[in-house]
Amino acid sequence: PGNVNPGGVLASGLGPPANANMHPTVRIEPVRAVPDSHMLRILAEDVAAHRFSIPIDRMVRLEDAGEAQAAAAKGGIGKIISSSCPYD
Repeated sequence: PGNVNPGGVLASGLGPPANANMHPTVRIEPVRAVPDSHMLRILAEDVAAHRFSIPIDRMVRLEDAGEAQAAAAKGGIGKIISSSCPYD
């Protein structure tokens, strides 16, 4: 939780991190994904029909992940994609 603001929430599929007790104001919420082929098909159809989109605020190179983290902490209008693949 070191990167979560005091009073914030950390969602984890792995359980609480080892240092969770050092951050008593951070709430740990378990996340569990259950595969569902029917819902995946619906989602794929929605994506193909352009009924579903995820707003992308910016793309940064993996080596600039610190920049992406800082931008995400400030908030914005969309997701930030960090990739090791060239995209320009």
